[in-house]
Amino acid sequence: SWHTGELVKFLGHSLSERWEELLRQLRLAEYSTLDEWTAHCSKIIAELHTLDPDGMRFRYPNDKANEPFVNSKVELEDFGRAYWHISTYCDAVTTMVQESDG
Repeated sequence: SWHTGELVKFLGHSLSERWEELLRQLRLAEYSTLDEWTAHCSKIIAELHTLDPDGMRFRYPNDKANEPFVNSKVELEDFGRAYWHISTYCDAVTTMVQESDG
């Protein structure tokens, strides 16, 4: 992990686990995670986790049994918006940490 120097080993591709680790690292670095954008992104992560707990649905065309995932146009549009929020948040956090580390 970037703040503590410890190596965090994730099993699988759970977006929720990675999100919680990001928030933990931000708190360890003494950044607040109590703002509206973090709360909004946390809700998005929770919804994505409900739809895709093992991180497969939006990464692969088929599940482990080789059955195709069926995504509606609305789900894909929502996923696009969710991706924008999460990736923009992570980019902002990266910039914030880099700027503060000088």
